[in-house]
Amino acid sequence: MSKKRILIVEDEALTVLALKQDIVELGYEVAGDASTAADALRAAEDNHADLVLMDVQLDGGISGVAAAAAIRGHLGIPVVFLTAHASAETLARAVESGAFGYVVKPYTAPELKAAIDIALHKHKTETAMRRALNSRMSATVAQPHST
Repeated sequence: MSKKRILIVEDEALTVLALKQDIVELGYEVAGDASTAADALRAAEDNHADLVLMDVQLDGGISGVAAAAAIRGHLGIPVVFLTAHASAETLARAVESGAFGYVVKPYTAPELKAAIDIALHKHKTETAMRRALNSRMSATVAQPHST
């Protein structure tokens, strides 16, 4: 089984370095990093990320929440927010974006691993259910109707 590839979207260089180390130590592969929403979209597609760890506040004027919604909508990649912003408003925006998880900094390695593993499992299950539903719908449409 190949290692899952995690893209880091974070604008603080020290946090990026710490996350890279933690991700490797937890048994995942770093798919790259980005500090802006635009770079995150490109990197998620170009680097074939399995999951994105996204800060809510990013450089470049577009929020991590908007970037997460675009990544989820256009690429179908699950996003876990990793942020120091724990307000109810920030959490609500994250939920609305379709986030698969939310980890508050400072985090511990077990918290990060749990959030990543749950998000990957939820995404795998959701994808399998969507495929099963699509194949059922195709089979139903393809069957001739008796009159």
